[in-house]
Amino acid sequence: MARYKVRLDDGSEINLELQAVKDWYTQGLLTRDSPVLKPGSSQWVPLVRALQLVEPSAGSPKPAPGPSPPPFPRPRAGGEGSGLAARVALLVVVGGGAVFGAWQLLGRGESTAQAPPPTLEPRLSLDQLRAQSVEVIAREVPLFPAATADRLVRSSEAQAMAPEEAFRRGFSAAARGASSLPATEAREMSSLTSTAYSRVSAKERSLMGAYLGKVRIGRPTTQAEDREASAIMKRALQGFPAARLARIQQLYAKAIESGLSR
Repeated sequence: MARYKVRLDDGSEINLELQAVKDWYTQGLLTRDSPVLKPGSSQWVPLVRALQLVEPSAGSPKPAPGPSPPPFPRPRAGGEGSGLAARVALLVVVGGGAVFGAWQLLGRGESTAQAPPPTLEPRLSLDQLRAQSVEVIAREVPLFPAATADRLVRSSEAQAMAPEEAFRRGFSAAARGASSLPATEAREMSSLTSTAYSRVSAKERSLMGAYLGKVRIGRPTTQAEDREASAIMKRALQGFPAARLARIQQLYAKAIESGLSR
């Protein structure tokens, strides 16, 4: 999919898909004047021109304002990693909503005089944003303890990621690093994983098998596939005895660490 290059306030640049550009605008990370380089173009233009937003005519009636987006904490300006924080702020918002209505206002040229900007909460540092991402991953992907979630986040360029992305990266790293485990631990990890899979339906086991087959050979997966596989594994580990859960987390942590180091 074609990507737009966007220049942030600190001068750094990042490539985003069209929907991501819209989402960043609605969350206050971009403005209508933010420089944007359209796919295939060599000329930087303001966001309002790049996306061909429609300005209202002088005599046309204005639509009633829609719901304002929820307050969103922006990264602390000037602090360490402030540029990266701006790039990753959306990734650490899980379950955020009300962006479609805000984007409709943007597309129809709604003026800020009619819809006052939302009140921003105290700004978060990059460390705080990273901590939020780790907390969400550890909750949504119980196979990975917090330390492993933190290791995965810190290994990414963005320094944050959605749970389904962490799940895929973790499994990919574990597949690479499993061979470095002692034979007894490798067998134990395989046995515990099989026990977990036995707790879900045959259809879900088949889906997991196909998914992990792709991951092991490095074939690309879709976000929907990542999310589905992550949800299946979460269900498989629900009610897992505490001692077994701790052990399978420990074994996967060792395999992931070895895989990331390669």
